[in-house]
Amino acid sequence: MAYSDNFNHEIKMDLVNEGQEFIVRMFMKNGELLFRERLVAWLEKDIAEYLSEVDGEPNQEWIDGVRYVIHIVKEGNFDVG
Repeated sequence: MAYSDNFNHEIKMDLVNEGQEFIVRMFMKNGELLFRERLVAWLEKDIAEYLSEVDGEPNQEWIDGVRYVIHIVKEGNFDVG
């Protein structure tokens, strides 16, 4: 089951003015930044745990791939519209 399947709420808002829209967008941006920080920390921890547990040569391609994902999460612009 996908994570999004557990979220069955829909929010519809009729924003009256630009100030309200600005506040909602700031809350959303704050949530996005917090999510990105936590995702990066989780991925970095995953790499560290892997390196501490691996016997022999680590899978450098996997490490580089996860580090690339970290870079994308930190620097990427995900605005679609």
